[in-house]
Amino acid sequence: MRRPKSTPQFLEPEVSNPRKTLRVGAAIDIDVAAMALDGDPLGHLGDYVVFLEGGIPGERVRARVLSTHRKFARAQVVQILRRSPHRVTPRCKHFGPCGGCGWQHIAYDEQLRLKRQMLVSLFETAHPPAVTRIEETIGLDGSGNAHDPGAPWGFRNKVHFVLGPGQHGESLTMGHYRHGSHELIEVEECPVHAEAGNRAAFRVRDALLRYKVTGSDDEALQGIARHVVARTSERTGQTQVTIVVTQDSSRKLRAATREIAAGSAAPTGLFLNINEKAGPFLFGKVTTKLHGDTRLPDPVGDSGFLISPRSFFQTCIRSTENLLKVVLSWVPESERGPVLDLYAGIGLFSIPIARRGQHVIAVEENPVAVSDGTASLHFNKVSPDACRFVRSRVEDWLGEAAKEAALHAGSARFGVVVLDPPRDGCPPEAMRYLLERLRPNRVVYVSCNPRALAEDLARAAEAGYDVEKIQPVDMFPHTSHIEAVALLIRRSP
Repeated sequence: MRRPKSTPQFLEPEVSNPRKTLRVGAAIDIDVAAMALDGDPLGHLGDYVVFLEGGIPGERVRARVLSTHRKFARAQVVQILRRSPHRVTPRCKHFGPCGGCGWQHIAYDEQLRLKRQMLVSLFETAHPPAVTRIEETIGLDGSGNAHDPGAPWGFRNKVHFVLGPGQHGESLTMGHYRHGSHELIEVEECPVHAEAGNRAAFRVRDALLRYKVTGSDDEALQGIARHVVARTSERTGQTQVTIVVTQDSSRKLRAATREIAAGSAAPTGLFLNINEKAGPFLFGKVTTKLHGDTRLPDPVGDSGFLISPRSFFQTCIRSTENLLKVVLSWVPESERGPVLDLYAGIGLFSIPIARRGQHVIAVEENPVAVSDGTASLHFNKVSPDACRFVRSRVEDWLGEAAKEAALHAGSARFGVVVLDPPRDGCPPEAMRYLLERLRPNRVVYVSCNPRALAEDLARAAEAGYDVEKIQPVDMFPHTSHIEAVALLIRRSP
């Protein structure tokens, strides 16, 4: 690929067919019109879309073309010609090249508005369903900007850094991937992380460097250390640290982990996870406890959860509490029948619902999550009769439940279902069993992927459900990530 020239050559592209006149390295003056669903600012040259890295909707910018394609081009903003009132100074010195968070230059209240607008734009073009209303985005700590104490910082309770080969003669480097690539950028700070988690991670890095433990990238796997993950609890102050390595037979690694586990700064729990396979997956199958507690206790709202290193749990506890409040408010306490929680994880929704006195069946495939959920039941003194964890693929369990429902004249066994599928959405087979065979009166759908949500809500509309409202919740400030909760109500026959 040709490199852009150091001095852009300005041009006025023919709006009728800009693809023929745009050249890599050229620069254009263009208005930033909107934010794409993936969080990329964009403008238009006629019908041709130009994604404008570093822009904010409402600005006019001068941008250098990085690449051109049949339907769109990508460009980097080099000058702000008309500045948005929502542009602020990023707090992190690594912002821009670092791919960790891309919205630090946007005031926080505007981030919240943009996330709602992105959902609105998606559902204006989706067919069906017609969404009755999309609420204002629930922010982490209220609105603010990068110069305002109200802007959220230090909120990520799960801290994750990549470890890779040394770049300046050291044995390893710790950092984040460059935006849009797998190139590792060394970092010395990460202000979105909880400070306790940063301290634990940098302590691990320093110990590995002292003992000359080599870093290993995710593809070549020629070194030892791949990742460090530190999960912290805001309320208890405890910290759980997991080091992901390619193998655990290194004497240097053992010496480093002994140092990490020693002294007053030692984490509450220290683990070694072996991931010897190339690719983007964080954890391997084998995890060994080296020191301390097996699980990290972490309160969310009025409930407590016991979390193992490999269990999925939301990254930010404060935003998780906001999410939990929404879900609980949409599951009526008057519902006396069993509540079904699908893709239940360790019971983020199941256990609080059960603590209100309702009966819950929690279906989860991951055995580690089921084990943590069962332990969390005991931790909260909730009877297994009030909340029953079932280890199963959701599709398999729903298939059997649908057969049983058919024996009862097709009546719905569950009045309310909480549905929190993985990023790809709910498999069509599972949606069919749930909405066409079990037919609950109400579905509370939690989604981390708006596109998958729109597709599943279209299936729900065809199956006889109305989308009453959608509530976006900001789980990842300073990023384009959108978490949304949709309330589905079954139409009367």
